[in-house]
Amino acid sequence: TTEIYTLSLHDALPICRYHPVAYRHNRSGRPCRSDASERQSLLRHFDAHLRERDALAVPAQILIDAFEQRFKTTPDVFRAPGRVNLIGEHTDYNLGFVLPIAIDLACYTASAPNRDGMFRVYSLNCSEEREWPVDCLATLQPAHHWTDYVIGVARQIPRQRGLNLMIFSTVPIGSGLSSSASLEVSTALATGWTLKTENRVELARL
Repeated sequence: TTEIYTLSLHDALPICRYHPVAYRHNRSGRPCRSDASERQSLLRHFDAHLRERDALAVPAQILIDAFEQRFKTTPDVFRAPGRVNLIGEHTDYNLGFVLPIAIDLACYTASAPNRDGMFRVYSLNCSEEREWPVDCLATLQPAHHWTDYVIGVARQIPRQRGLNLMIFSTVPIGSGLSSSASLEVSTALATGWTLKTENRVELARL
């Protein structure tokens, strides 16, 4: 089981802190589908109504550019891939055999501390921001909103200072590619989870 989780989290590593200007890109925000039960296509609309595969884009750089523009600081960026089950489906929690494998689509979370004591989350896909005082995270109630995933993870990693997060995902929602799991893992890494070998199974169980 440990090896399976390690395989799924293998690509969930820090991406970069600084970046060359030559690779900067300007792209508009992506639309967000509000109904998570609907499947999203692997092909998305981009600038000038062109269509291209998200896997061929440079999402980490898109996220860094947007973060710097919004929060005026350079973030650390963390990546957690989506996955498919090579064998097994809904068998892992029934003690059955399962072999998930990572895919090239992923969720990227950029983070940098702030001084106002707020836990702030912005989705580049949805063009939506939510924020809460750090001291109130432990008592928040479910809002039936995508930020519940972020708050649920953040509550497992106690912190005493504010943090700005920006999220960008290329994993389609509702397509069985673990978009929510990739969001949770990238959020955990961005909020301070250390990716040591002994911590990977615990991270997968959050």
